[in-house]
Amino acid sequence: MPRADFPTLLDRVEQGAATASDVSALEQWVEAVPGHVTAHLALARACESHERPDQARRHWRRAALLQPGSPAVRAGLRRTARRPEAASLTLPADVLAPERSSETESETGSETETSPEEPSAEAVSELSPREQQQRRVSERTVLQELEAATPEEEESEAHDLDGLIEDLQDARIDPVPDPDDAPDPDDAPAPDLDEADTDDMVSPTLARIYKAQGQHAEAARVYHRLAEEHPAQAEEYRRQAETMEAQAQQDE
Repeated sequence: MPRADFPTLLDRVEQGAATASDVSALEQWVEAVPGHVTAHLALARACESHERPDQARRHWRRAALLQPGSPAVRAGLRRTARRPEAASLTLPADVLAPERSSETESETGSETETSPEEPSAEAVSELSPREQQQRRVSERTVLQELEAATPEEEESEAHDLDGLIEDLQDARIDPVPDPDDAPDPDDAPAPDLDEADTDDMVSPTLARIYKAQGQHAEAARVYHRLAEEHPAQAEEYRRQAETMEAQAQQDE
């Protein structure tokens, strides 16, 4: 079954208009290309808009493993960690479990206070030792920043177009997934993105993403395609394409 057009899904997420079907379509994307950070980011936001905080946090955490330094990912983790009835931040259960175990041992006067933390059996069964270590390192970094953040800190509007483009730029995300970047190519089939499919995946959003990332030649190509496909707006798109081409020449 072919997957939905990704730029179209991204447009709806940006507009806060993602449907349950869009969430399912984004789930197909992340299953097919687990290393596609943009898909995890879009799916996390779509889940938030549908009041699915646990599922949203799961995809924010997967994005954190791929882009641990992204401000957008850290903001998503902070947002989904908050509970309506509590002003303080809440850590994920698999992080709290070892701490609670340690506290219980301390209260009962156990003499094994310095014993190392043990990962949960569920985490061991799901992740390899290397993946567990990567997850601990990235989550430790994120959690340190969460502890430093004030409860009153508020994020700008989550679904505005400029905000998402800035998030993608900070995360240095390639808007078109590369099958070769998938961490487990044997387990996850690569997307069937041939040249014709890639050419069809054009939208004003995609052009603006390329522009925000400094890929001016690609942005110009998308604007030319948009001018061909939308005669009523062709003049504006051609003007944008010329601007991007001039910028690309300056970049060279």
